[in-house]
Amino acid sequence: MKLELKIMICVIVIILVTCILFIFGSNISTNTNTLNLNELQAQADEIEARNNLRNINGCYYKKFNPGSDSANNFLWKLEEEKMQYSNKIYYIKINTYDEYLEYQNNLPEIIYMTESDFENYYILFTAIENTSMVKIIPTEIEYQDNKLRINFDDSENEDDFEKVCTVFMIPREYDTNTFELQKIEKDPLLEEFEGGDTSTEGLEPITEDEALKSWQEYRENTLKWGENDYPVVVKIEEDRVRPNNHFKYLPASDYRQAEYYRDAYIIYLTTTDGFSNCEVYVDKYTGKVIGGYEHGV
Repeated sequence: MKLELKIMICVIVIILVTCILFIFGSNISTNTNTLNLNELQAQADEIEARNNLRNINGCYYKKFNPGSDSANNFLWKLEEEKMQYSNKIYYIKINTYDEYLEYQNNLPEIIYMTESDFENYYILFTAIENTSMVKIIPTEIEYQDNKLRINFDDSENEDDFEKVCTVFMIPREYDTNTFELQKIEKDPLLEEFEGGDTSTEGLEPITEDEALKSWQEYRENTLKWGENDYPVVVKIEEDRVRPNNHFKYLPASDYRQAEYYRDAYIIYLTTTDGFSNCEVYVDKYTGKVIGGYEHGV
């Protein structure tokens, strides 16, 4: 074979190999770029989802409903068999990714987590005991003395209503197995006098009938008492009283009393059998229930 022919064949082979390598390399680059775009989109979706979570002291949370019948059955079994209980709120700690997958499979609305997320966070999953608490949202999260305390209060956002589950992403720096969950109950009686002694100048005193009506509205709308809770009015008297929050039985440490006196109607109440009694203070000028005293015979 002549030298010129050999050189020509070598050149052709080199050109073919170069083309093949170029095409193959382009495919690898395209696939790599596609993978990178997919990964970036997944990261963007995750960031968007995280941004939609609410945040208290670095703890992310969301409220949701179980959804399907199977999810409700899963939640019911959790409450019966695994979840712990604190002040009408069920809860369970989800500490590992493998545990989390069981919840994600049954409750798709739970916070999205990756395996690596569990290096920095764990999940606290909660559910309310009954429908009287459907409006609650967490308002305060505090970690102290190896205990995580979460306070709840009623939400004014309709999007929070009727959602029975709340799920939290808790930083590992708050890692614990001791939890205290509670709804903070506002004491309407305290709210009546914590602002100080208001003036009665220019106000006309209400009548006994008006005081009784004010009390009945208070017991129905605020206390949510039933017909058997002190239904008998024994008598109504006028006196000067110090507003207090001792309307219902309270531990001594929770007792509060104002430093001033108000003119009030005292409504004396009793149960049908007469074994338990209650005195209610209704401000003579503002018509507000400002305290009282619940006691035995």
